[in-house]
Amino acid sequence: PFLFDRVGVWEAAKWVSKVRDVTCPSCSKSVVLKTNMQSGHFGEGGRFMRCEETAFEYAFLMKALGMDDMSAK
Repeated sequence: PFLFDRVGVWEAAKWVSKVRDVTCPSCSKSVVLKTNMQSGHFGEGGRFMRCEETAFEYAFLMKALGMDDMSAK
């Protein structure tokens, strides 16, 4: 459940939307908003959560750099 009610989740979403509109509305540059409703200010705990977060970041970067199709040839 969402426990922090001082800042709404929608505020970050509105900011990302504005950044997308202002920076380059007609290009394909990515502005990503990843929201985890189960975590707090310092991220979700758990044994492997930091590894999962790092894997997500690497996957995003690889896709952004065109390295997402790394099939063996």
